[in-house]
Amino acid sequence: SSGINAECPLRPGSADLSNESSIKEFWKSSLCDSPDVNCKYTIESFSREERAYNGILIRPGEGCSDLKTLIVFPHGGPHSMYTTAFRHDTYTLAQLGYTALLVNYTGSLGLGQESIDMLPGNVGDIDVKDVHHAAMQIAPGFQHVVVMGGSHGGFLSAHLIGQYPDFYKAAAIRNPVIDMSNMVGVSDIPDWCYCEAGVDYSVYRPPTPNVAGIAAMLDKSPIRYIDQVKCPVLMLIGAKDLRVPPSQGLRYVRYLKSRGVPCSLRVYPEDCHPLSSVPVSADSLAHVHLWFKKHLNLS
Repeated sequence: SSGINAECPLRPGSADLSNESSIKEFWKSSLCDSPDVNCKYTIESFSREERAYNGILIRPGEGCSDLKTLIVFPHGGPHSMYTTAFRHDTYTLAQLGYTALLVNYTGSLGLGQESIDMLPGNVGDIDVKDVHHAAMQIAPGFQHVVVMGGSHGGFLSAHLIGQYPDFYKAAAIRNPVIDMSNMVGVSDIPDWCYCEAGVDYSVYRPPTPNVAGIAAMLDKSPIRYIDQVKCPVLMLIGAKDLRVPPSQGLRYVRYLKSRGVPCSLRVYPEDCHPLSSVPVSADSLAHVHLWFKKHLNLS
């Protein structure tokens, strides 16, 4: 199997899709029959506190079912952006019947330097509120709203289900930043933690740990909201991830399990941060669909 399915880090179990052949059959039977199915793309504009930002809404095309489920999908980085370029994940989700909202929140590229400079020191606040505001604008008419994201998108996903526990009904999170105060000592980009937490640093002389810096990182991390999380969480981990070490996601699952929150963990031993190899991408996306289908009672 390309992944290890476990209820918690210490109790591995059997995978739902146990081999490459079964994954291929799953996708063959799940996607629309027509090779000409097109998704419907629209550009959405948002504004919050007099700051303009945008998103891309991707709906199922003709011939696909409509699950009436909105997947809120914040990008990683955080200083990157979504474009209308082809994405296999959102296209596949649209073929399965989901609508995806890709949000370019404050701090994304393409919104100006002032927007980029505004986010460091304010992660876990401005970006979270921007994404949630966008979700609330699009959500009317949908029966379910879920969240999905990786890296900083996973950071935002964990924040969203903690800060707005009654709004999001399920989550699928890939290699997320959960606790910057813990990650800074083990990541291959510790400067990211200092920068995004708004802590002064020098790449030539990294600061030694201090109470103020660690407190700032912890204050902006989604681990703060662990006691408020209610929705089922699927965690996807690349065991060779050096950027956001597996300990981040593993700790989150352990804490959620101890609080009675439904969780499932999939660890991919030979993959890393993006989980982008073809077998792993196919497996992980299949389990995202199965997770949402199970916990939202989708037909």
